[in-house]
Amino acid sequence: MVGNPLRAFADDDTINNSPNVVKWCDLLNEAGEKFGKSVNVNHLYKGWMQDAGFQNIKEEIYKVYIGLLPDLMVKTNPYCTRSR
Repeated sequence: MVGNPLRAFADDDTINNSPNVVKWCDLLNEAGEKFGKSVNVNHLYKGWMQDAGFQNIKEEIYKVYIGLLPDLMVKTNPYCTRSR
């Protein structure tokens, strides 16, 4: 299964440069709650799978970057690319 939290965050204070992304995520979460369907449930997947009887569940969490990536990251991580 693949899921991603519908929230914006950063390892540093750069999230302060993206107030519209933060607001967009907040509004999408609020809309889901108003419809009675939370859209931020990926943290529950493992428990749901255990409850369904699955065993040996391995949970891996990866960071997904949006926006421009630092040059060093692009040079050192073969999975990161940048288009200019």
